[in-house]
Amino acid sequence: MHRVANYEACVGVYRYAKDLAANTAQAGGRAPELVVYANNAHLSALAMLKYDEAEQFALDGTRNPTETSSNPWLRLARMYIDQGRAAEAVSATNALQAWRVMQPPATREQFTSEDESTVALLLLAAGEARASLRLADRILGRPDRRAHDDHGGRMLR
Repeated sequence: MHRVANYEACVGVYRYAKDLAANTAQAGGRAPELVVYANNAHLSALAMLKYDEAEQFALDGTRNPTETSSNPWLRLARMYIDQGRAAEAVSATNALQAWRVMQPPATREQFTSEDESTVALLLLAAGEARASLRLADRILGRPDRRAHDDHGGRMLR
């Protein structure tokens, strides 16, 4: 029940922001940045198992590069890895790193470990277990500001 309400709210806010952005752009004003709204709609669509819709929301977020902690390429890369879509996973993983690099240093550092853990997952899925483990060890050695080393590195060592 809550998932449905969350989905409807997130998609509604995203559509409202998208319409507002289109109307504001036509009037020459400053449009709202859609990437965060697209990210929230993506996550709510995933929770509803609406994978095609979730992918479209994330793709919409990639069209609005902005300074934000929401990286739509991270969402796409994880989705493509989960679905076994190798070529798309590689492309999205490259794009997620490019997105992170364009962010200001504080934002970039805040999400380094989460982004690199996606690279480690891709390496593992590609059969590169040793490379994946080396990267995972490096990630565990320097947790990011969002505590993506939840167990102090003890679990994988």
